[in-house]
Amino acid sequence: MSDAPILTIAHAGKSYSRHVALDDVSLALAPGRITCLLGPSGCGKSTLLRLIAGLEPADAGEIAMAGALLSSAAGHVPPEQRDIGLVFQDFALFPHLDVTANVGFGIAHLARAERAERVAALLERFRLSHRAKAWPHTLSGGEQQRVAIARALARDPAVLLLDEPFSGLDGDLRAEVRRQVLDGLAETRAAVLIVTHDPEEAMLMADALALMRDGRVLQAGTPAECYARPVSIEAARLLGQVSVVPAVVRGGVAETPFGSLPADLPDGAARLMLRPEALALAEAGAPVTVTAARLGGGFSEIIVEAEGATASLRHAGGAPPIGRGFVRIDPARARLFAGS
Repeated sequence: MSDAPILTIAHAGKSYSRHVALDDVSLALAPGRITCLLGPSGCGKSTLLRLIAGLEPADAGEIAMAGALLSSAAGHVPPEQRDIGLVFQDFALFPHLDVTANVGFGIAHLARAERAERVAALLERFRLSHRAKAWPHTLSGGEQQRVAIARALARDPAVLLLDEPFSGLDGDLRAEVRRQVLDGLAETRAAVLIVTHDPEEAMLMADALALMRDGRVLQAGTPAECYARPVSIEAARLLGQVSVVPAVVRGGVAETPFGSLPADLPDGAARLMLRPEALALAEAGAPVTVTAARLGGGFSEIIVEAEGATASLRHAGGAPPIGRGFVRIDPARARLFAGS
């Protein structure tokens, strides 16, 4: 399947009175690939979805699909004329229609046999065949969600937008439904954009990530790129816990409270970003004080201090005793940034 984008957003902007919701946002979505738009509440994720779907016009920039402009200074294509499916956070199923009728609602123009065949295939794909005649109020949250996605896919859209699709589900159910949805989406040719504020969910689902904060996309790339090579500490924090400690670079080496590592930075002050797996307890290395240790199941979360700096690491197995110890930095899993 081609990696060439089907939908492109170029320098999009949107403001509400004095509040800037989107600021110079650019993004590309490719067919058959899942992109997760990750960021905290209020960062502009849902606003971007509304602009792509055509529910609101952009104030600046362009949105194009397969080379045709959907939104620009020259005009705005209405939602019903865009080849885009949108699944709202509350699913918005029709309460007076059963599952089969809900899924087939947008393809009433097809011949009855073709419509029935397409609906049956989607129900099978999303493991809903046994609920074909059920009413929406009798469905579980996970079933309602899968019906809403199947309904959006019935029209075979070029782009599918999902707004916080798992936010109403908890624990094991959330993980199970996520797997079922991924299985169902695996067969679609659509470019899929999923909005979420859960970094673990985004990493597990995405072929590509877009990290967003304060109306701007900080970084876009594969999950591995964004996690291992964040462009900033702000971007790194969106994908999980980090510790930031001071460093001084001299002659290609960064000296930090937790040891030294190679540095491809000019001499001067720097900051070292450490994810929990970038620091490890050792028999010898940089001396630290273990100030806290809490069992997290198959690992222990350890807090260490040195020279006034604090960092968190994860240690496989039991918790070490509080007191003196040693740590080593894994340079491949650490990230240095210039400046204090």
